[in-house]
Amino acid sequence: MTNPAHGLSDEFAHFVQELALYITNADNKLAKRIEALEIRLENFRDREAWREGEAYYEMNLCTHDGSTWLCKRATTSKPGTDDSWRLIAKRGRDGRDGEPRKPSQRSRPLP
Repeated sequence: MTNPAHGLSDEFAHFVQELALYITNADNKLAKRIEALEIRLENFRDREAWREGEAYYEMNLCTHDGSTWLCKRATTSKPGTDDSWRLIAKRGRDGRDGEPRKPSQRSRPLP
């Protein structure tokens, strides 16, 4: 049959309605995903050195014992003690104590 209001078949009109509903639902899902990502990005910041008793949230970065850690979910735990944290950069070894180098020709600033 043809829908007299639009000159479309009922089948095609139904298809267009279903397509519009699908697009609306997809748009709503996408909007929710974007909102969740925006929240995560707001939390993506350097909290500097870890402090006991302070709350850390997903995507917070901090340092502890010379290593850099990324918080995976809200926690007050110490980095490295449970799976709330992901190690990003492990502390390196301390360098040897040595004598200071004397300035060389190469270390002088250019004129």
